[in-house]
Amino acid sequence: MDLIYKVQLSHTAEDDLSEIVEKILNISYSKESAEKWVNIILDKAYSLDRFPIRNSKTAKAGNKTIWHINVKGKYIIYYEIDDKNQTINIRRIISNKRDERSVSL
Repeated sequence: MDLIYKVQLSHTAEDDLSEIVEKILNISYSKESAEKWVNIILDKAYSLDRFPIRNSKTAKAGNKTIWHINVKGKYIIYYEIDDKNQTINIRRIISNKRDERSVSL
């Protein structure tokens, strides 16, 4: 039987999504394009509910391991796995053009 995790977005990740929408609207003026990207990102995030360790480890944040998954070569989702509570915490969602070292995970 597969273990299914609950996926949760942090407030910071929700803010990241809002920033992504604003940037898309500023560039393309397309609400449809912004909605499409939000759906793609969220679909990828929620797909972590099964087998979340299929991706690469990124860093340590205190005593927690941070993982990441790429979204169509444009965005990166950073997350941590809480096996005890069967939870995936989405910590950040950023553009892949952004310097990872400048991002607080």
